[in-house]
Amino acid sequence: MNQRVLFVDDEPNVLQAIKRAIRKDFDVATAEGPEAGLALLAGEDDFAVIVSDMRMPGMSGVEFLRAAQQLSPRSVRMMLTGNADQQTAIDAVNDGAVFRFLTKPCDVDRLRVVVSQALEHYRLLNAERELLEETLQGSLGVMSELLAISRPDTFGRTRRLRSGVFALLEGRDELDASGRWVIETAIMLSQLGVMALPESIAEQANSGQPLNEQDRCDYEHTAVTVADMLARVPRMAPVAAIIRYQHKHYDGSGSPSDAVRAEAIPLGARALHLAQVTDALRCRGFDATEIDEELRTRRKEFDPRLLKRILEAGNASESPRPTRMVSVTDLDVGMALAQDLCTETGSLIVCEGQRVTPAVLEHVQRFVREGAVSGACAVLDGPVPETARAANY
Repeated sequence: MNQRVLFVDDEPNVLQAIKRAIRKDFDVATAEGPEAGLALLAGEDDFAVIVSDMRMPGMSGVEFLRAAQQLSPRSVRMMLTGNADQQTAIDAVNDGAVFRFLTKPCDVDRLRVVVSQALEHYRLLNAERELLEETLQGSLGVMSELLAISRPDTFGRTRRLRSGVFALLEGRDELDASGRWVIETAIMLSQLGVMALPESIAEQANSGQPLNEQDRCDYEHTAVTVADMLARVPRMAPVAAIIRYQHKHYDGSGSPSDAVRAEAIPLGARALHLAQVTDALRCRGFDATEIDEELRTRRKEFDPRLLKRILEAGNASESPRPTRMVSVTDLDVGMALAQDLCTETGSLIVCEGQRVTPAVLEHVQRFVREGAVSGACAVLDGPVPETARAANY
């Protein structure tokens, strides 16, 4: 477990004294002033505990800890200062989210105890977080594999939507680690409701073909149904909101029929809606110019900034990656398919871009044993790219 502790103070003598006193007990690093402390946090250094002085030139301890929280949100923060007035303590707790507030001079034994408590607090918080994340990620991975095997056309569309959404959002401030996880999870689960539809409607939706009014309503309502179920799962409310509003238009029309519009629609949902429309047009054989014309005609549906980005990009496709041919009997775990894998009669087994997992491999081998698939297929050559690795989330 991470045992690193960072002390930040503008007085070198104080830092040296602290390091001498407790360096045998903890992995101690020091920074002379808030700028140096933020530089350490902005680099690759990872600290379990951050301890800051209050009065420092250029930036107060509260301001430093607030900035430190943005750079290292999992770190436990503490204040060590000679300024012990009540308002300082209130500001430190409310604005700096501090775990403990200590006054100078601080007894060395007391400092050891409090730092030990902070490290234990860090351990408990992160152990719980990792357990939740690993459990949730594992569950989502299983759902993704089931979708890839049972409805490969739906899974293939999900993979294309992922590429489209992140092409639109790359570079956005909202796309930090937590924001990316929320959007990526929402994309993966966005098409789950399609599994409840008749196969004919699902095939039309996955191939981008227009649906009649009733089928379109049924298709769009599946997103609300999935969102309602996910909203009851802890930590999934932001994911559910994106799924709920994936068919919502920027001008407030579309599904669901409510007052939510424009920037009130989650960013991930705005990007997902634009990616879905673009993907449907491509599947129907529209070229780049025709797609641009259609998007401009329907411009009221889309976030204007995202629409501008896709129009300026000219709907350019990704550069093709090197591939190699392998016999279907030689497919192995870890490979990523560079083409759809179909039976001899044309039924889709596994979609392009799918990473071969043990479950997917067994799924393919069953068709091989039955004589329904044979020959060779293309796989990506070299390391599996991020998009293929993320296909199973």
